Amino acid sequence: MKKFLKSAALIAVLAFVACEQAELGPAGEFLPGIANLNTVKGITAPPTTWTQFTPLPFPSSSGVTVDMVRGLATDGTFLVATGSDGTYPYATRYDTVSGVWTTPFIIPGFTVNPGAAHFLNAYFLITGGTTSSYGAYSKDGLSWAQTGLIGFGTKAGVYGPAEQLYVVAGQNGQAAYTYDPGQPFTTIPQIYTGWSGTGSTAYINAGAYGNGVYVFGGGSGRLAWTATILSGGQPVSWTTASTNPLGSTDFVNAIAYGNETFVAAGNTANDTGIIVYSPDNGVTWNTANIRSLAIGQNAGIFALTFGNGYFVASDNDDNFAYSNDGATWTGITSTVFKNPSRINVAVCYDAVNAFLVAGQDASGLQAAISK
Repeated sequence: MKKFLKSAALIAVLAFVACEQAELGPAGEFLPGIANLNTVKGITAPPTTWTQFTPLPFPSSSGVTVDMVRGLATDGTFLVATGSDGTYPYATRYDTVSGVWTTPFIIPGFTVNPGAAHFLNAYFLITGGTTSSYGAYSKDGLSWAQTGLIGFGTKAGVYGPAEQLYVVAGQNGQAAYTYDPGQPFTTIPQIYTGWSGTGSTAYINAGAYGNGVYVFGGGSGRLAWTATILSGGQPVSWTTASTNPLGSTDFVNAIAYGNETFVAAGNTANDTGIIVYSPDNGVTWNTANIRSLAIGQNAGIFALTFGNGYFVASDNDDNFAYSNDGATWTGITSTVFKNPSRINVAVCYDAVNAFLVAGQDASGLQAAISK
C-alpha cells in the first residue's frame, strides 16, 4: 500500500484517435459511466492536492497503442482501467498491495470499444457503446467473460441490492436488467424510462443507487428516479423529477450518491459545466453555485464521484472542485493535466484510500491522485 501512495511522473505520448460517434457526447467528448462506491458520512481532510499517479501501462511493449482511457473501476483491492486502440478493447489491473499494473490485454469476448467500467456488487462490469452490444464481467479484473446480450449501447450501470438487479442504460432511452451478468439482459423500453427520441439527446448517460432509490440522467437534461425496476416481474415506469433546473439542451454526464444526497454533473449545449443536487432521493433538484469557480466555466463536467465524505468533480479543462453536501463547492487549483485536457473518469476513495482521476492531455494519457 505504501508503494501505491508514492507518486510517479507519468509520460505516455500517444496520438488521439477520435471515437465512434455512438460513443461521443454532444461536443465530441466521451461520456463515461461513474464509480459510485462509497457513502461514508464521516469527513476527514478534503482532496485539495493532486499529483501524478503511477504510470498507466498504455502503450505497452506488446505494441498496444491506446487512444483514450475509457473507464476506471475498483473493488477495494484491485483497480481496473480500460482503453481502446480504436479497434479492440484493452484492460489492465492494478494491485494496491503490490503496486503493479498487469500488461494490457484484449478483453475476451468483447468486440467493441468499451463504453464504461463499473464495479457492481461482486463483479467488474464493462459495457459497450454500440448497438447489438455485449459487455464483459469479471470477479478479479483478470479473468473475464462475455455478458449476456444487452442489445444496445450503454453507459450507465447500477446495482440495486434490494432487488439484486444489475441495471444498465443508454441508447434511445432504453435500460436493461439481469440477475446474473452472464445471462441475457431484459430490455426496458423508453416508454418506461421516460426518455424519448433517438441520438445523444435520448441517451441515458449515468445512474446511481442510494437510500433505496435508483436515479438516472442523460440527454435533454432529464433526471428520473424509481424505487424499483420491477413490480410483479414487470417494468415500472420511472418518475421524472418534479423540479429540475436543467433544460432540454443540457446533458447529464455523471451521477453520484453520498451523505444522503444525489449529485448530477454535466454540460450545457455551449459546453459550460453544470452541477445539480437532490436531497430528497431525486424528486427535486437544485442548482449548485459553481459560477465563482474555475470548474465548468469553459468545459463540460464528465467526472464525478463520492468518497471519504466528499463529492469530487472535474471538467475537461483540468479544473477540480469538492463538496460535502452537493450544494456548496470549493475549487481546486491543479496543474497536473496540461491543456488541452480531457478528464474522462474518476474512481472514489474506497480502493486506494485516495481519489483517482484519469484522462488525457497534450502529452498523452494521464492519471492523477489526491490522498
